[in-house]
Amino acid sequence: MFNLSKEQTGKKILSLFLALAFFYPLLTFTSCKTAPEPEPVVQVKKQPVVVKKQTRAVIQADLSSVSDELKDEALNRVINIIAKRIDNLGAGPAKVSLSRQDAKFTILFPKEIPTETINLIAQGSDVVTFHLVDTDASVKVSEDSMRNMETPFDDQGNLRSWVKVPSDCALYEYTELSEDGKTVRNQEVPYVVVKKEVSLAGRHIKSASVMDDGMFDSIYVDFTLDGEGTKTFASLTYRNIGNALAVISDGELKSVATIMEAVLEGEVAMLGFSREEIYALQKVLSSGSLDIPLNLLEVKTVIVKQQ
Repeated sequence: MFNLSKEQTGKKILSLFLALAFFYPLLTFTSCKTAPEPEPVVQVKKQPVVVKKQTRAVIQADLSSVSDELKDEALNRVINIIAKRIDNLGAGPAKVSLSRQDAKFTILFPKEIPTETINLIAQGSDVVTFHLVDTDASVKVSEDSMRNMETPFDDQGNLRSWVKVPSDCALYEYTELSEDGKTVRNQEVPYVVVKKEVSLAGRHIKSASVMDDGMFDSIYVDFTLDGEGTKTFASLTYRNIGNALAVISDGELKSVATIMEAVLEGEVAMLGFSREEIYALQKVLSSGSLDIPLNLLEVKTVIVKQQ
């Protein structure tokens, strides 16, 4: 133990005070540095998932009648016409890919496309075809249907056992547009037996126009035929005056008319088409003629999820 004078004790106290005054900021800084404040938590908002529906169609060209050396040229012609039909019908932009090995065209549309539009795009050589009608068979099927109080088709679309249709014919339901624009079955002849043989192919139709009949407040389509089609139709109508002629489009019976006289000028007017259907035909016909049959193999809705 040391004995300090009052003067020495004061100096010691002063020295300790100065030392504490010097080191305190350092101690405070070190304390702050070693104990950082917690970082703020950042919350990330999840982007909503957008579900988008697209349509994919697969079409195959029938090249059985095309020679090997001309197949590439034929496929190029088909893909060009398909692309034009897609644009004209307002279904684009679409991605069209071609597998030349099996002549398949895969079309991916950016949105859902109605089946009617797909069918028009996939129409092959003949968008519209003309056929003679078997009138006697048509009347018999319609009478038998009324007698049996049931349609000739079952729930699966097959003919019932009592239906008798000649082997060279096909049976169609005959519908028409009512005054309020609804599709109804024809009351006089609800079913029509049509010859399978094509009397006039649609490739001979150059154009289709909408015509308004002010007297009967109805519309009809006016087909203009090319040179070969004009000759074929003139001969057909001359030889079949009094017989019925049917128009098939998209696998449906659109119109039936009795041939009253020979049509020689290449202009064919038919009822049974709606204004929208005629406009669609115009767009398909303006895409160019196609002399190769097309088969629609698949139509599928594709679900695409986007963030």
